[in-house]
Amino acid sequence: MPTREGNCQRCGRCCKSVYLSFEMSQEVTQKDKESAADFLRWAALHEGVRVNIRNEACAEVGYKAKCRMLTADSEGKAVCQIYDERPKICQEFPPGPNPTCPGFRFVENSDVDMAQKDKEIHNG
Repeated sequence: MPTREGNCQRCGRCCKSVYLSFEMSQEVTQKDKESAADFLRWAALHEGVRVNIRNEACAEVGYKAKCRMLTADSEGKAVCQIYDERPKICQEFPPGPNPTCPGFRFVENSDVDMAQKDKEIHNG
């Protein structure tokens, strides 16, 4: 499982859109699959909604919706009014690679291990 590295750049992009990810297990019935496909089709028909079907078992739905708690400081950097009590989903964003997030990247654990070993070798 990839490891998240980096820091929030306070751009606020994560607070200006909503992303829902759907993953179906193999135990899902055909009727459930048809209902999910119908929902994704319905969502895609709406202006401002993006549907990204990653594969047969995974899809994402995103739409613009600015969080009510998002403000900006005097420098224009994003500020969350409820930062210390923000929802867990906010704390863990992004949970995986996200092209709209400039502050975080994801690396495979073997890459992290190699970087750590390299650092140890060079720092004695």
